[in-house]
Amino acid sequence: MPVVIASARTEKVVAVNTAATILFDKDQSSLVGSHQTELHPPELEEQHRELFRTAVDGNEDIVYSYENEGVVVQQRDGTKVPVDVRTYTVEYDNETYVVGLFEDARDRLARVKQLTEQSTAIESSPAGIAILGPDGTYNYMNQAHAELFGYETPKKLIDGNWQQFYSDQRVAEIETEVLPVLEESGNWDGELTGQRRDGSEVVQRVSLATLPNGGLTCVAIDLTNREQTQQRLAEVRELGEGIMLAKNVDQALTLTINALTDIVDRPLSGYWQHDKDTDELLPVELSAGMKELIETTLTFESPQSPVGQSFVAGEPACHPDFPVTASDLNRDTCLSSAYIVPVGKYGVLIVGSSEPENFLKEDKELIRIISRHLQVALLLIDEREQLRSARERAEAHEAQLERVIDTVPQLIFAKNTDGEFILANEAVADAYGTTTEALVGSTDLDFSATEDEVDVFTEDDRLVIETGESIHRKRETLTDSDGTERILETWKIPFNSVNNGTDAVLGVANDITELVGVREELRRQKQLRKLTSLSNELLQTSTLNEAFSVCVDAVEDAVEDVDLITIYQYDDGTLHKQTSKHADGFFPPRIEPGESAIWQVVGADRSQWIHQDGFGPLGNPENSTDYGQLLAVSIGREAVLAVCTKECTDENKDFITAIANQTQTAITRIQQAQSIQNLSGNVTEVSQRADRYQQVWEVFIHVARSIIKARTRDGVEAAILSFGNKLTDYTHVGRYNPIEDRLDITSVSSEGGPAKLYSRDKRFPAVTAAAEVTTELVDGTDTQEHSEWLRQLLYFGYRSSLAVPLANNDTVYGVCEFVSTSVEDIDQPLIQTAETLGLLAGSKIASMEASDSSNREIRFTVECYGCSPLFPGLPSESTFIFDVFTLSKEQIAFLRGEVTGLSSESVRTYLSQVPNIEIESIEQLDTGICEVSLRIIGSKESELRRLFDSVAGQQVNMAKIRCQPDVDVFDLRTVNNKSVAETRSQLESLYDSCSLRRKESVRQDKIRTDADTSNLTQRQKEILEIAVQQGYYASPRDTSGAELAEQLDISSSTLHQHLRAIEHKVMHSFFQRS
Repeated sequence: MPVVIASARTEKVVAVNTAATILFDKDQSSLVGSHQTELHPPELEEQHRELFRTAVDGNEDIVYSYENEGVVVQQRDGTKVPVDVRTYTVEYDNETYVVGLFEDARDRLARVKQLTEQSTAIESSPAGIAILGPDGTYNYMNQAHAELFGYETPKKLIDGNWQQFYSDQRVAEIETEVLPVLEESGNWDGELTGQRRDGSEVVQRVSLATLPNGGLTCVAIDLTNREQTQQRLAEVRELGEGIMLAKNVDQALTLTINALTDIVDRPLSGYWQHDKDTDELLPVELSAGMKELIETTLTFESPQSPVGQSFVAGEPACHPDFPVTASDLNRDTCLSSAYIVPVGKYGVLIVGSSEPENFLKEDKELIRIISRHLQVALLLIDEREQLRSARERAEAHEAQLERVIDTVPQLIFAKNTDGEFILANEAVADAYGTTTEALVGSTDLDFSATEDEVDVFTEDDRLVIETGESIHRKRETLTDSDGTERILETWKIPFNSVNNGTDAVLGVANDITELVGVREELRRQKQLRKLTSLSNELLQTSTLNEAFSVCVDAVEDAVEDVDLITIYQYDDGTLHKQTSKHADGFFPPRIEPGESAIWQVVGADRSQWIHQDGFGPLGNPENSTDYGQLLAVSIGREAVLAVCTKECTDENKDFITAIANQTQTAITRIQQAQSIQNLSGNVTEVSQRADRYQQVWEVFIHVARSIIKARTRDGVEAAILSFGNKLTDYTHVGRYNPIEDRLDITSVSSEGGPAKLYSRDKRFPAVTAAAEVTTELVDGTDTQEHSEWLRQLLYFGYRSSLAVPLANNDTVYGVCEFVSTSVEDIDQPLIQTAETLGLLAGSKIASMEASDSSNREIRFTVECYGCSPLFPGLPSESTFIFDVFTLSKEQIAFLRGEVTGLSSESVRTYLSQVPNIEIESIEQLDTGICEVSLRIIGSKESELRRLFDSVAGQQVNMAKIRCQPDVDVFDLRTVNNKSVAETRSQLESLYDSCSLRRKESVRQDKIRTDADTSNLTQRQKEILEIAVQQGYYASPRDTSGAELAEQLDISSSTLHQHLRAIEHKVMHSFFQRS
C-alpha cells in the first residue's frame, strides 16, 4: 500500500515507500521534500490543504473518494487519480508527523457506478422486481412491483410476506407446485394470478430464482392488458371479415365506426372521404358521440390541415393536444386530442377525445388494423364496381359486334378442331338456308350436299389449326341452299376460343361471284386486245431474241397470277434459256434431254400442263409449291414457252398457246429474212475479201521480187519496209540478240514511232516473235501477255500490231513489225502474206550468208538445251551473262559479267558448290543484280574442257554466254562459214539439243564502230550515252557524279558501280578486237 509521511509543522513530505512512487509515477527524490499540496492538482490545492489540517488535528480519519468529491492525486504526466486515504499522527523526537495510507479508488468507483446504473434500471423497469429473504419477507421491491398489486409506494410492503398478495388457494398451489421445483432446480418461470389491493385479480408472468443466502429474486410482468388486447384483437378480426364482405360503402363504414365505438371503446370517431375535385376531406360517417361533440360539420383541406398532412403522407398521426383553429375545428367543441389514420387513397379515420391524451399503444394498433380492413373493403367494392361496369360494357360491345357481324355482307364464321361452328353470322346462315343458332355446334356437311367442297373447307381448317399459319384462297366455290354455286375469296386465320381457350379457325369470305364474272369478261377483252396488238409488235422484230421478249411481255401483261416465264431454245440437242421474267433462281440455264417433262412438247406442236413433280431440275423443291403448275407450249420446232401460274384454266392455256403460235409465225418470218440477208451479205463479203486478197497479192508480188533481187541485208529490210508502208501505217525491222534477249532496231519507216519502245528492258511482241520463232498479233482482243505494249501503242495513236520473224530453219535473222491505227487493217490476208515474206526474207538472208566468201567476221548464236556442263542446277529465275576470255590450258577461261535474280550471298553459296570454279570477286550492284568475276579450271577429261576445246577447235571465238536453269546460249565469232555448222554439231554432243538462233556477217568497219559497246546491256548503254552527253568524260567535267546520279534517279554508289562495269567491258572489247 502506498505510504506518505509529512511533517505537521512544515507540511513537507519526509518519507515515501516504493508503492507511493508507483502511484504518483514519480521517483523518491522528487517526492521527498515536496509540499504536500504538490501531490494534488493545483486547482484543488485549498481543498487538500484543509484536509491535511484536519488530519493534523485529529488522531485518525478515513476519507473516501466519490464521483466529484474526495482526495485526488496528480501523476507526473498530469493524470488525476481519485484515492481513498486513511490518516493518523505520530510523535517522534518532539516532532509531529502525519502518516497517509493511499489506495487507488478508480476500480471501486467503477463498481459503484455500475451498481448505481443497475439500481436505476431496476427502479425504472416496467416489470416488478423484488428480493425476498429466506423467511419469505420482502427485503427490496421496486415501484413497478408495488403498482402491480395496486400500491402507490413499496415502503409499506417491505418486511411483509409474499403470501399477502395471494388467496389461500393460490398460496397452497405455490407451496406445493412452485416452491419444490424452485428448491430443486434453483429457478421457476410461469403464470400466477394474484390479488390487487382492491381485491381484483392480476395475471402476472413470474420468474423466480434462488439466492445463496436462501432468499430469492422475483420478476413479475402484468399480463392483464395482454389478455384484454387479445380478446379485442379476436373481436376485430371477426368484425374485419364482415367489413371486407360488405356489399357497399355505407355498410362497410357503419361496421367500422361501430367497431371503433364498441371494441376499441372510442365513442368519438368518424370517417372523412377525400374529394379529388376540391382536394378536401369531407365527413361521410360519424359516431353518435362525434356528432354530438362536433356541432358544425367539419371539412379539412389537403395538405394544409393536420388531417390533410397525414392523408398526403399516408402515415398515421397522433395529436395529444389537437390544434383547435377556425380552419380545422369548431372552436366550441371539446375535441382536444385525435389519432388520425389514412385509409389508402380513399380518406382518413379520426378517433378523438375531449381530453388531451396520448393514445395507448394497444388502441393505436387496433385502430390501424380496423383501418386496413376498411381499406381492403373499399378496394374490393371498387373492383366489384369496375368489374360490373366492365362486364356491362363488354356485353354492350358484344351485342354491338354481333349486330355489326350480322349486318355486313361478308361470310364470317369460326370453327373448332372438330369442324363445328362456334360462331357464324347471318350471311353464313342465309347461304346454308338456316339460322345462326342452328349453325352453332353443326358442321358444313350438315347443310351442304357437295362433299368435294366440304373436303376443301375441312382440309384448309385443319392446316390453319395445325400449322398456326393463315390461308388466303383467292377463289373457291360454295353451293348454297338454292343450289347456286357461289365464288368466294376466303381468308382463314388461327385463333383461340374465348369460351374454352381451345384452338380454332376464324374465317372471312367475300362473295365475288358477280365480280368474277365482270373480271373474266375484262380479262377476255384484254387478251383479245393483246392478241390483236401482238401481231403488229412481232412484225417490228428482226431477231429471235426480240421476238422472244415480245412473247414473254405479252404473257406477263395479259395473264393474271403468272409467277415465272421463260423461253428455252432448242440447239444442238439441248434446251438453252433465252429470255425470262422473274425466273433467274428457278429455271436453269440449260436442260439436258430427259431432265424435265418440258421435253414432251419440244417439236410436238402442242401445250401441256406439268405438275411440280415433273419440273425436274427446275426451282427449289422446298418452295416449288408457291408457283402452282407449269404450262409448257411449243413454239414450232425452235423453242418452248414455259409459264408457272396458279390459275391453271383452259382459258389461260388457250391464250398462251395463241401467243406462242403468233410468235412462231414471227420467227419463221425472221428466219426467212435472215436467210435472204445472209445470202446477200455473203456475196458482199466474198467480193470484199477477194478485193483485199487482190490488193495484198499485188503488193506481195512486188516486194517478193525486191527481196529475191536484193544483194544485201539492207536491201531485204528495205523491201519489207515498202510492204509495210503500202498496207499499214508504220513498220520497223530489227535484229534479235539472244544473249540479252533484246531487239536492236535497224530500219524504221518513220522516225519517232513505237520502235523506240524496244530500248526499254521489256519483252514486247517483236522480242517474243524472235525468241519463240512465232507470229505475234496484238489487236486488243487478248491483252494478257502484251497489255503494256498495247497501252504504249494507244499512246502513239495505233491500235494493232503484227510481229513476224525473218527466220530460216529456226535461225532468226531479224524481226519485222507492222503497226496500224485500225484493227481491221491487220487481217488474215495480211497476216498470211507477212508470214510468207518473213520466210522468204529469212531464206534470202541465209542464202546470202552462206554464199559470202569474203573474209568477214561471222557472228552466230547457238541455244543449247539440257543439263549445263557450265553451271549445273542453276537456281530458278536466275540468269548468268558473262563475257568470255580464253586463257591458258591450265585455266580454261576467265568470265566476267552480271547475275540477276539472286543476292550476292546466294550467288556465292551456289558458285562455291560448282566444281572447277574459282571465284575472283562478287559485288552487289543493285537489288537482285551482282557483278561477278570467276575462273574456270579443269583437266583434259572434264566436260568444261571438252566444251571450250570443241569451240576453239573449229576456229571459233566464244564472246558471251547466257546461262539459265534450262538453256545455255553462246555468242560466237568466226571468219569461216563452215565452222558455224561444225560448232553446232560439236555442242550437240554435250547437250540434249541445240539450235542456231542467229547468224550475221559483219563488215570490218562495222566491227570497229560498235566494238566498244556491243557487250553492254541496254541499261549500261543508256547510262553511258547520258554520261557522255552531259560531259561526264569531258576534261574538265561538265557534270559531277552526284548530279548524274540524281538525273538517272539512282544512288551515287550504284552509278559508280555501273560506270566501273561499263569501262571494264569497253576496254576489254577494245583490246580483244584489236
